[in-house]
Amino acid sequence: MKNASAFFQFRLDKLNILPNRLLLSGIILCFALIFMYLFKPFGIDYWIGETFGNRNTVILSICLFSFAVIFTSQIIQSFLFRNRSYTLLHFIAGIIAEVIVISLPLAYASTNEYSPFSNELIITLRLIAATLLFCYFVSTLILYALNLGNSTVITNIEDRVPEEQSADESSLANTLAMFSIYDDNNQLRFSVNANDLLFIESADNYVMVHYLRNENYCKQLVRTTLKNIEADAGKAGCVRCHRSYLINKHKIGEIKKNGRQYEVHLHHIHQAIPISKSYQAELI
Repeated sequence: MKNASAFFQFRLDKLNILPNRLLLSGIILCFALIFMYLFKPFGIDYWIGETFGNRNTVILSICLFSFAVIFTSQIIQSFLFRNRSYTLLHFIAGIIAEVIVISLPLAYASTNEYSPFSNELIITLRLIAATLLFCYFVSTLILYALNLGNSTVITNIEDRVPEEQSADESSLANTLAMFSIYDDNNQLRFSVNANDLLFIESADNYVMVHYLRNENYCKQLVRTTLKNIEADAGKAGCVRCHRSYLINKHKIGEIKKNGRQYEVHLHHIHQAIPISKSYQAELI
């Protein structure tokens, strides 16, 4: 049971980026057109001939309509999960919703006096589900292959920890369970679990602390400077990547080159954080 739960909670961070979602929609459209024209999968050719007639026109119309639904769905999901983890369970639920939305009007259009709506809906759901699932599977693999090819540097924080790291070093890295910010009178202003800390951003005489609360993205403005809190933030696992940013190195999802500049992407958030040249050696 635990294995099944862990499987469905697997994070799909690469898919939770709007450009990747839109690219996935385009790949699905191209693959679906080729797949349906050449292979006539799952008896769809017979269904089209029996129901609509003109095969080529109908296939193109179905693919374009499906693309419109998927494209819209991906944009909506991008906003829904902009500040939340996007898991395999969410991915599957999105596909199911798309199958239903695509199937309903097609089933209605193919209903006639010899075949009621309920019967056509079952047939249409089977055909659309089988075709769309296969297209999603292949297109997702293509998308991940393209992403891996385009990324100059992809770094997972677990891969950066040497296997020979001593027990003392591991213990030291975990000594600070809470990250706290105090004012000039040593009064506590803000405190957060170090494991929930994402990054800290400078904002003039304030800092914006970005963190998680029950897996939901939150931020807190506190009057202080990065310089004042850098030492304590370092004990909580943060490193400086830019004069305006401290990031939690344990939340790094990937580091990639975008033009002439490197940028870091953290788990749970959509924002790309720049890496200054003077700090590249610490992260790359």
